Amino acid sequence: MLARKSGIDPDTARRACRDYSHLDGALNPKGIEMFAQWALRKKYVDALPPIASLIDESLLKEVGAA
Repeated sequence: MLARKSGIDPDTARRACRDYSHLDGALNPKGIEMFAQWALRKKYVDALPPIASLIDESLLKEVGAA
């Protein structure tokens, strides 16, 4: 879905996606949590926010993917 909606070819979308997202645009909360923990260890952030506060799936709901 991500490739189709963005107009890029699937191989490019596959290479561009991170562990915190899927090709259909859905987010992987565990991957986001791992990234946030990494940022905390590196002292890029002062505190670990609630992961749910970082996720906005409203666009997915709008296009019927969630």
